[in-house]
Amino acid sequence: MFVALLLGLVVGAVEAGGFATWWALTGQPFSWSAAAQLRAAVTGEEQGAEAGVVDAATNPGMTLHPYLGFVASHELGEQQDFAVNDYGYMDTEAPVQPRREDRYVVGVTGGSVALMMVLFAEDVLRRELARSPVTGGREVQIVCMALGGYKQPQQLVSAQLALLRGGHFDLVLNLDGFNEVALVQANQDQGVPGWFPNRWGALMDRAPTPPQLLRMGRLAAEREARASAARSADAVWWSPTLQTVWLVADRRAEARSASLAAAVLDAAEVRSFAAVGPGTEGRDGDASRAEMVQLWRRASLQLRTLVEDAGGRYFHFLQPNQYVPDAKPIGTEEAAVAIADGEGSFRPWVEHGYPLLRAAGAELRSDGVAFTDLSGVFRDHPEPLYVDTCCHVGRRGSELLAAAVSAAVRAQLDLEGFVPEALTVTPSPVVLSSPVEQVQLRVSAAADGGREVDVAARGMGTRYEVRPRGAVAVSATGSVRALRRGRAELEVHAPKGAAQAVVELQASWPDVLVLDDAPRGAPALRLVGDAGDARPEVAVQGLPEQGFRLLAASAEPLPAQTPPGQEAFGVASTLLGAAGAAVAAASPAAVPSGGRPLFLRAYVVNGEGRVAAASNMLVLTRD
Repeated sequence: MFVALLLGLVVGAVEAGGFATWWALTGQPFSWSAAAQLRAAVTGEEQGAEAGVVDAATNPGMTLHPYLGFVASHELGEQQDFAVNDYGYMDTEAPVQPRREDRYVVGVTGGSVALMMVLFAEDVLRRELARSPVTGGREVQIVCMALGGYKQPQQLVSAQLALLRGGHFDLVLNLDGFNEVALVQANQDQGVPGWFPNRWGALMDRAPTPPQLLRMGRLAAEREARASAARSADAVWWSPTLQTVWLVADRRAEARSASLAAAVLDAAEVRSFAAVGPGTEGRDGDASRAEMVQLWRRASLQLRTLVEDAGGRYFHFLQPNQYVPDAKPIGTEEAAVAIADGEGSFRPWVEHGYPLLRAAGAELRSDGVAFTDLSGVFRDHPEPLYVDTCCHVGRRGSELLAAAVSAAVRAQLDLEGFVPEALTVTPSPVVLSSPVEQVQLRVSAAADGGREVDVAARGMGTRYEVRPRGAVAVSATGSVRALRRGRAELEVHAPKGAAQAVVELQASWPDVLVLDDAPRGAPALRLVGDAGDARPEVAVQGLPEQGFRLLAASAEPLPAQTPPGQEAFGVASTLLGAAGAAVAAASPAAVPSGGRPLFLRAYVVNGEGRVAAASNMLVLTRD
């Protein structure tokens, strides 16, 4: 008995040391999901569905193209489970779409952020654009010509090729800017013009020298050794100490890989004229970025002319980025995922390049281009949105982008020469019977002559004021969700005029609300303690025994698809018992007062950091 107790104390002390060492190495407390994500990053496995989209969008399995530089290969589509059409774009439809009376064709160009907006939020784009009377009730068809790494003039040429082949666009949306300033350096370092396709020198380097082949072989062997060690660490995922041992070794291996990768990229070799063209022409990085911004401006002017001469409308948007000063509140949780400084950081390129882009955008507006600066579109969103240290946002951020893009288009198309004289909001009153229910408002502005326009989207200039503050949330598209029980008023102000309307809001639901939002056979979460307790006891049944199990609580609804921490905000969690299909635990967070809900959901997360199972959501509220 004494020996067993002593052994337990020793193991506990060792594991506690592992927790402390992990914190010292990473600057964050140890978590099994963080360790799983680090291992998966090394082995190349997907870190959830959104990381798969990021990987597909930013690593396009490039194959050379005679006019566009590169496009995606069919092999990429098979590997990532994304459709890749015969033109090399990630879309089920070809970019060459003929004019049809029953369709309103929208082309989207840009880099990976534009691509992910389509992959994640195509339904938002379609729905919001369909609300415009300009579409005439036609089906809105999205044609994606965006691809990871694209920068001008690739956007211009992609649209030009589609039109040359007989295609038609009613509307072209160009979302770009980051690649034009952030990807110049990769070409610059290889003596390649900044306006050449991204990493063109590497794409054209089809005949490496024997020393370069040796460097590449060593790099491949080092990366495989790292992946093998990470896979071995998967088998002991339960031990913080062993995970820390692996992390220390992996940091050393990562440094060796980085050194070899740098040697491969920096290897002195004679590049062909096909790879370098006119070269950098004596420009340094700053000068190349400044030149690239002017090329970006001229390409946008030509794209506008091209689209409008073919009978369409053109809108240009500057994409957001986390390194733009004061563009978004970023807390500790998001910073751990989204911010990187030092060597390899995009911060200096963004801080130097975005003021140039904004100035060039102002010139575009003065030249008649419908240009919108979206670099601050997330300024009022403290919740985590960025999913990497480059520029990418996940589903929630892409939906916000799609809503902002659609609203900016409609603000110009629908409100040209329009001054609202009256405003009608329906439904009225708005009755909400659940804190997850969303009701889409129809905000109808009327002008003299009887013309009416739906102006519910915030981006059209409509303002919403809630009394009392914090009673409901109004989305970018004008849908409302209750943040607490009770009555409130919503004052709606029309754009471009003094018209306004007031809507009554009524929100009511029981103290204990069991939501049926999980698939059949999923774990079942229910309340077993006293609902009046600060941290009442809950129980979950039907838990798989593989993976680690946790109970999460948040003031915001918790998604079933992704683990808490990925695009979650203010989440508290506690580990559940590691054995048995049914377990009980106290809520990891206190139920707030004042009629504000607390959302709870149980998760089972596997060794790769992915959700293997998720329960229904349980909502607790007290006044």
